[in-house]
Amino acid sequence: MPQQSSFPDMSHHPTFQAAFADAHRRGGSGHVFNYKGKQYTTDRADGREARVPDNRGAFHHEVRRGWHNANEWEKNHTGWAVGDRVRNAISGNDRSDGVERLVSGGGVTSAAVDRQRAEYHKREAEKQRKREAEKTKK
Repeated sequence: MPQQSSFPDMSHHPTFQAAFADAHRRGGSGHVFNYKGKQYTTDRADGREARVPDNRGAFHHEVRRGWHNANEWEKNHTGWAVGDRVRNAISGNDRSDGVERLVSGGGVTSAAVDRQRAEYHKREAEKQRKREAEKTKK
């Protein structure tokens, strides 16, 4: 069964090498991306990590993951993004005419993108926890 990709489809790159380089640059090892209908990991054959480590911590990624999961659910069930509701409530611009709805375009990302971003943050949180556990062993 295919895994959830952490990134958008990379088929726009002219070569697999360019797609792999872009995906690895974005997430380092431990992620999955799609290229021309097939799934690949961002793990390098030599095991090297070419990406600068993300040191924001597991908690940061868990919070972001939760936000993307909530947005995905909200978009799938109501057409709204949670962030739209929060922004509207803060600004007093609670529009009921549907202008801010997801279906209007407006630059709001799709539920599928939130699903990819949630997967990205899940994998990054796992890497952070592993890194933190290795530090405490030393």
